[in-house]
Amino acid sequence: MKITQFQTLLDRFGSDFGAWPPAEAERARRLLATSQDARRRHDTLAGIESWLDASRPRVDQHQARALVRQTLAEIARIGARPVFLDRLWAAFASPLPRAAFALCLTAIGFAFGLAVGNPRADRSADMQGGPLVSAIADDVLF
Repeated sequence: MKITQFQTLLDRFGSDFGAWPPAEAERARRLLATSQDARRRHDTLAGIESWLDASRPRVDQHQARALVRQTLAEIARIGARPVFLDRLWAAFASPLPRAAFALCLTAIGFAFGLAVGNPRADRSADMQGGPLVSAIADDVLF
């Protein structure tokens, strides 16, 4: 095995020969026994892999289980509350809010009708010069 092929396999499979294909692992072990450069490359990669393993966070299993239990309890608590749209639909489905909503729309429509419905609303006097009194205004006020 040449050193370039060894380096390629080392990069691909790592420093643990158990992860290598068996034939290449045997040839790499023989190369390690005879080559100082191969041993240096193997030891360098093994050191880097140990640093990577040491940098991974360690998770306590009890803490992980407690976190999962808390998360599931929170999901169950939140799931018990209806969604905003469901609560809104329930509010509009009851008779009182529907009636209030209908009355509000009627009042807005009535006010809009008073404001733009009378074509002479912008005049302040009738044809003879007297004050303009709208029949609609009389009906509303009295």
